[in-house]
Amino acid sequence: MNPGSAMFVLYTVSVMMYQCAQGGTWLGDFQEAVKDFSEEDLNKEHPESTRVGDLRNASFQCPDMGPSASVPTSVERVKAADIKVIAALGDSLTSGVALNASSILEIPIEYRHLSWSIGGHGSYQDVVTLANIVRLFNPDVLGPAPANTVAGQPTTLQQTGFNLAISGANTQNFPELTRNMINTFKNYSGLNFTEDWKLVTVLIGLNDICDYCKNKTLFSVDNFINHINESLQMMMDEVPRLIVNMVQLPIIQSLRQVQKPSAACQLQRLFCSCLIVPEENSTELTELVELNRQFQVRLEVLIQSGRFFKDDFAVVLQPYLARMDVPRLPNGTVDFSYFALDCFHFSLKTHEEMAKRLWNNMFQPDGEKDMLSNITDPVALICPPQEHPYIYTRPRAQISAATQTQVLTTLMSVVAALTIIHRHRHTHTHTHTHTHTHTHTGRGTGTGRGTVRCKQRQWIISKMRVFLFSCVTLVAFYQCAQAGTWLQNFQEAVKDFSKEDLSKVDPDLTRPNPFKHPPFQCPDMSPSASVPTSVERVKAADIKVIAAMGDSLTSGVAANASTILGVPIEYRHVSYSIGGHGTFKDVITLANIVRLFNPDVLGPAPVWTLNGHPSTVQETGFNLAVTGHNSLNFSDQTRNMIDTFKNFSAMNFEEDWKLVTVLIGMNDICDHCKNKTLFSVDNFIGHISESLQMMMDEVPRMIVNMVQILTMKSLREVTKPTLGCQLQKSFCSCLVLPEGNSTELAELVDLNREFQLRLEELIRSGRFQKEDFAVVLQPYLTFTELPKLPNGKVDFTYFGPDCFHFSVKGHEELAKGLWNNMFQPEGEKDMIANLQEPVQLICPPQDHPYIYVGPRAPASSSSRGQALLMLLALASSLTLVFGY
Repeated sequence: MNPGSAMFVLYTVSVMMYQCAQGGTWLGDFQEAVKDFSEEDLNKEHPESTRVGDLRNASFQCPDMGPSASVPTSVERVKAADIKVIAALGDSLTSGVALNASSILEIPIEYRHLSWSIGGHGSYQDVVTLANIVRLFNPDVLGPAPANTVAGQPTTLQQTGFNLAISGANTQNFPELTRNMINTFKNYSGLNFTEDWKLVTVLIGLNDICDYCKNKTLFSVDNFINHINESLQMMMDEVPRLIVNMVQLPIIQSLRQVQKPSAACQLQRLFCSCLIVPEENSTELTELVELNRQFQVRLEVLIQSGRFFKDDFAVVLQPYLARMDVPRLPNGTVDFSYFALDCFHFSLKTHEEMAKRLWNNMFQPDGEKDMLSNITDPVALICPPQEHPYIYTRPRAQISAATQTQVLTTLMSVVAALTIIHRHRHTHTHTHTHTHTHTHTGRGTGTGRGTVRCKQRQWIISKMRVFLFSCVTLVAFYQCAQAGTWLQNFQEAVKDFSKEDLSKVDPDLTRPNPFKHPPFQCPDMSPSASVPTSVERVKAADIKVIAAMGDSLTSGVAANASTILGVPIEYRHVSYSIGGHGTFKDVITLANIVRLFNPDVLGPAPVWTLNGHPSTVQETGFNLAVTGHNSLNFSDQTRNMIDTFKNFSAMNFEEDWKLVTVLIGMNDICDHCKNKTLFSVDNFIGHISESLQMMMDEVPRMIVNMVQILTMKSLREVTKPTLGCQLQKSFCSCLVLPEGNSTELAELVDLNREFQLRLEELIRSGRFQKEDFAVVLQPYLTFTELPKLPNGKVDFTYFGPDCFHFSVKGHEELAKGLWNNMFQPEGEKDMIANLQEPVQLICPPQDHPYIYVGPRAPASSSSRGQALLMLLALASSLTLVFGY
């Protein structure tokens, strides 16, 4: 040990032994752990844990290392050389604890200047860190950490740079770290807070896992995700021009294998007792491993939702550590050169590998990001691709096939950890088969084979498994009180179901083979020569915005579920009126049909959501339906839609033609027996009238498809001896529970018909039609009967596992029927008699290629005046003829 190192160690010992109470918990715990170590143990040097001093990294050069011609304004156009500020937040892994220590006494040293994400020691050739790589592109970048510090002791920016991690921090501290970073940025004179692009790397949450057994409430999955959500929201709200690398947590169970008979390795118990102390097959360890995996899943769901993405801000999940395994020598034993002396923190060798892989992830699109399985496998740094030299920031809204495969690979450990999945290894993809044909002109003729197959089969498998067994289980069973009435009812209904029942796959809702719908082409698929000013002259290609409002049928509840646990998932992206998954060939929805005419239409729902869980427009698109809502809530949905339209920057609120589909009121019928006044026909019509008036008064250039309510009595026949079918009683008890010949059922059937008649009367009054606005009643579902098999039994492939909501197969038929109604005049609109008879899509008629919006009223005032004059003239003539 050289004199400088000896002096530093002496200082460290002094701090540890005499100022521990002021030094923070981490250092206090360290002192307690080493107090009985011998002097020989404390001072014993381990040269294998340090880096050879004269080692130099090879140079790294790329064809294009220059900045953009001008400072980018979009987060999707930021090159490495555009980064002016680099920072890092996290715990001891980011502060660099022990990474270059050669004795136990050096473990409390935070080697911030060598840390993987932010270290600024020397240059890239001296040590590979993300900051030093960025320096190759912009030598003047602010923030790389210049020096080391001591855990728990006061520091300055001259020591830490923008390495603002705190040893021992957990996600509970993340908002404080974030606030400190924001204040530091604002007060730092060398930084242009508004103009400079900033890159922040975050890795936090490992200490939540390590301390979980000490306080399971404090370190719960929900608290973990809430703290992260709060902190990221703070950044998005307050920091312009920021890209956040959110590094996925590793699975830390394998650290239990990093053991050798040394005093230093005993410190594992200090740093992560909840992981190290439990017996190998104990329930405590199993619970902790599952917690770790749930942390991964919930973090991915949060980041990939697109919630934290806007023009000058993005949070990007960098997954390369997600399935990292323990590095091993050729003989199979642990390679301790990758670990610090404490057998817990990483050595400089590992920090460099982490830095390289983080850099590579930044320039790989979502779905093609490398995953680190064995850190001993050398990795070469990649250059930013010449065709896309920008940091990839786009969240998973329209997910690619490669991304879907990676999600499955990344999270397969989740599946393996849950015993439920062990019993169901087969595909969980919902499909259907039916006959249909598309024609080039007029109405369809002939036959063909059709099906709904989600574009990326592997993604559906992973999404179903991950979402069902993490989000649904966690949210539905632990956050139900906050999740809303619908989810509370679901929880109550399934609380006594076994895990096997909850995860049992319905064979009616699976299909093994992929399929693509045949193309749908029409002679004229072009927009009008100029933007139409009349609502009666709007073609399909003139529609610039598409939206939907309603209840669980529109939000897509259970549409692609194959198990009971999938029922609370809102498959908005395959919903009949607004789903935007893939293309028309992947799934037939009204939005995907409109896309054939205008590929740039705004609003199709891109992904699924979870009922009762907060969602953003990036997730829902303009599918603004709310599961469980009735007509009482319709005005709230309408206000939300109008505000969303007005604040959506990509929309021209005044000029764009908008198509909105509404189907609401079935929950009024389902809950009528619980409050006959609240859910009366008059209230139903009053709420509908209020909402439509609001649209007409405030939204220019809009066509509203008002879909007529179904005749619901036949849903009583959709029953089979499965636990899933018992959910009908939860969703529509007033319909399902009464006896077949009861007065209660007869009253409800009459109410259903009265709803239909009054809605028809309201819409056809012409009250909601003017030059640039129309509400059109689309009646195709009014008398639809249950789909039946040739043997006369219900065809359950049209329904979800709950025997109440429609499956994707049913949604597609609804979509086709709706499209056809739009291009059929009043009095000639098709009515779907039976869902098992496939609807054949029609093209807009060549002699009237516009959406039919119906007559403005049965008779206008001028028409009535003319009729009166004609009658008076006739009366006069009769008087003259007959002498009256």
